[in-house]
Amino acid sequence: MRHSANLDILRTLAVSTVLVQHLVTTLITHAGFHNLAVIEFTSQIGRAGVIAFFVHTSLVLMYSLARMTRSTNRVSIRFYVRRFFRIYPLSIFCITLALILHIPNNTWKNVDIITPSVILSNLLLVQNLVTKISVLVPLWSLPYEVEMYFVLPALYFLALKKRSVLYLCGLLVFFCGLGFLIAGASGGHLNMAAYVPCFLSGVLCYSLRDRIQAFVPSALWPPFVLLLISGYCFSTLQGGPKFCEFSASLRDSI
Repeated sequence: MRHSANLDILRTLAVSTVLVQHLVTTLITHAGFHNLAVIEFTSQIGRAGVIAFFVHTSLVLMYSLARMTRSTNRVSIRFYVRRFFRIYPLSIFCITLALILHIPNNTWKNVDIITPSVILSNLLLVQNLVTKISVLVPLWSLPYEVEMYFVLPALYFLALKKRSVLYLCGLLVFFCGLGFLIAGASGGHLNMAAYVPCFLSGVLCYSLRDRIQAFVPSALWPPFVLLLISGYCFSTLQGGPKFCEFSASLRDSI
C-alpha cells in the first residue's frame, strides 16, 4: 500500500494519545495526581486519537477493498467475512475472560452492573445502541467500527465514481449538520452520528489519492498530526474549576 509509513505514524500517534489519557486518568484516580494543566489538556486527547483512528481505519479498508476487487467479484461478502473473523473472535475472548476473572469494566469510577443483557449486547458489539455499558470500557469504540463496516463497501464503490469527491463532500456536510442537530436535541449525546464524518473523511481521502499531489515533506507529517491533536485538545478546554471537580469526582467515586 502506498503511503503506508504515513499511515503507520498516524496509527501510532492515535494509539499513543489514548494511552496518555488512560494513564492520566489512572494517576488522577489512584495516585492523587492533580496537575490541572496536564489534566485539562489531556481530558479529550484520547477522543482526538479515536477520531484519528477512525479516519485511518476507513482509509486503510478502502485500500483493502481495492485489493479484493482485483482478486474476486464477491467483494462485499468477502469483506464482511474477513471483518467478522478479524473482530469478533478476539473481542468475545476478551469479554469472556473479563467475566470469568471478574475484571471490573473500569477502575476510574463506580463499576457498572453487568447484567445478561449487557453481556449479550457486548458479545454482539451493539452496546452503544442498547445498554450503553461495556464489559471492558476500552471496547466502547469497537461497535462504531463494526456498524460502519456495513456501509464501507458501498462507500468504496461510490469513491470510484467520476464525481465521487462531490458526492462524498455532500455526505460529509450532511452528516456534520445532522450531528449538530442531534447534539442539540439530545443534550450533547451524539452516539453514532458523532463518528460518521470521521469514517467519511477516510473515504474522501481515498477518493482524493490520485487527484492531489504531495507537496509537504514527509518529515513534517508527524508534527502536523501532533499539531492537529493539540488543536483539538485546546479547543475543548473548559477552565480550571471544572477540572478540579472532575478530578475530585473521580477520586470520590472509587
